[in-house]
Amino acid sequence: MARLNEPPVSTDSLETLRRKLLRQNRDLAKSNNVRALKIRELENDCACMLSENLQLRSRILELEKQVEDNDARRIADHALAIKAKLESQLTEWGDLIAGLGLEPPPSDTRPVFEGPLPPDDEQAALMVVSALLRDA
Repeated sequence: MARLNEPPVSTDSLETLRRKLLRQNRDLAKSNNVRALKIRELENDCACMLSENLQLRSRILELEKQVEDNDARRIADHALAIKAKLESQLTEWGDLIAGLGLEPPPSDTRPVFEGPLPPDDEQAALMVVSALLRDA
């Protein structure tokens, strides 16, 4: 509503003001459209990254499960190897215990000479060598 004590505004200045405001409105609409497109693009990027993040998390879980399975398998294999060694030792000990009290098997006994022979006792050395050659 126009005030009574204000001078009337010319229609040219109103038309100029209207054009100026229309131009500003168009510029704002363009800017708004560009920003809306940018927002949509960023939202799409965000959705792609979230999807990739979920895929990577599931892959991490798969790999962690594989590691746990491999560790469990390795531990089980190690336990089985230890069990086999213990069983073989028990069998060996059982055989030794079963053999207690039995006559020992015949052994190839040869005379054992300890220490060097005195240098002036060549005759004794020849006898030892001939005895060894005879047994061989």
